Amino acid sequence: MSASSEVWPEARISRTAIIGERANIGTGATIGAGSNIGSGASIGHHASIGDGVSIGVGASVGYFATIGDHTCVEDSASVGYRASVGYSVGIGEGANIGYRVSIGYGARINAGANIGDGTSIGDHAGIGEGARILEGASIGNGARVGAGASIGARASIGADATIGDGATIGDGTSIGDGASIRSDDWFYVLAFRDVWATTVYDPKQGLRWWVDGQEGITTDVLMERVRQEYGGTQEEADYLHAIRMVTESPGLARAKRRHMATDAM
Repeated sequence: MSASSEVWPEARISRTAIIGERANIGTGATIGAGSNIGSGASIGHHASIGDGVSIGVGASVGYFATIGDHTCVEDSASVGYRASVGYSVGIGEGANIGYRVSIGYGARINAGANIGDGTSIGDHAGIGEGARILEGASIGNGARVGAGASIGARASIGADATIGDGATIGDGTSIGDGASIRSDDWFYVLAFRDVWATTVYDPKQGLRWWVDGQEGITTDVLMERVRQEYGGTQEEADYLHAIRMVTESPGLARAKRRHMATDAM
């Protein structure tokens, strides 16, 4: 243990653990056998660090958080209060894991990703570099979220689903198991933060449309908003093309209420 590190009372540190310079180990924290706490890292009060864990330079683990065996938290990453991180997880440089987040075993959170409070990440799931997962979202086992993608609050991504680089999934949206979403698909049309339509490519059922005209966001209202906001620009043409594609699609299904559309295929 470095002489410049700070260890609070009642912390329990294995004799085989390595504590770097200026590291801070909180009251009642536990550091398992063979773990390596990097220089300037901070381990919160009553946090639990398993065996063979690597906590990078300047990284932080919040109060009462748990880090499973053989997990790697890279430099400058942060893990929030009461987060639960499984074993053999990788958390990339500068990634931010919020409060009460649950991350399953073997998952990978790449550099710069931001995982919102209360989110659940399944076993062996992968979150791309710079991706944003907002509060309360759920990412299923084996699912993949691409670099720069954004998953809305309380959205649900099914097991083994794939969300492409840069794609956006809206608040509360549910994507089924094994579905594939690409950023260059017109899978999501915004009505100024109100959902009007979504579509999901399901390998078993093909392309399925859902249309949500609730909260007054009808097709006519949406088209008028697009014209007012983007009139005369390429964005206007792109949005209007997407709206026509949805409304003229033979696979159209109209929902009685949000996210409860009947299958159109």
